[in-house]
Amino acid sequence: MTGAEVRLFRDLLPAYRKHFEENKDSLIAKIYGMYRVKISWMDGVTVLLMENTLQVKDSSCIERVFDLKGSTVARNVKISRDQVTGTKTLKDVNFTTLKAGLPLTANHMTAVHKKLINTVRADVDFLRKSKLMDYSMLIGVEKASE
Repeated sequence: MTGAEVRLFRDLLPAYRKHFEENKDSLIAKIYGMYRVKISWMDGVTVLLMENTLQVKDSSCIERVFDLKGSTVARNVKISRDQVTGTKTLKDVNFTTLKAGLPLTANHMTAVHKKLINTVRADVDFLRKSKLMDYSMLIGVEKASE
């Protein structure tokens, strides 16, 4: 992290904490700590310790992983359909092309879909108010259990 990023995060910390207190289901990655690491042969570096955002019991059950930013500019991984497996991280254009999304039309929305949409809206509102615009949503698609 640069010095400016460290200062930004420190300034943002009270609002970040409040967001999680008010939005227990937030999908924003939780940050557990910010640490300065210094090794004798290099300059110090500041790192964030964050939770793992893909929490699965068995990683072999992951069918697809998408890193979505809400854009199509440079957001395609060139890969053939039969290569789309496991933890190869795909992007927005792949998500649309492979039709891997949930059916979120009004006719198909369940309570879970509505909760997801409300959670994302609250997270986006927090990011907007914080003037943070570089974001992505990591989505893992798992095989359904038998």
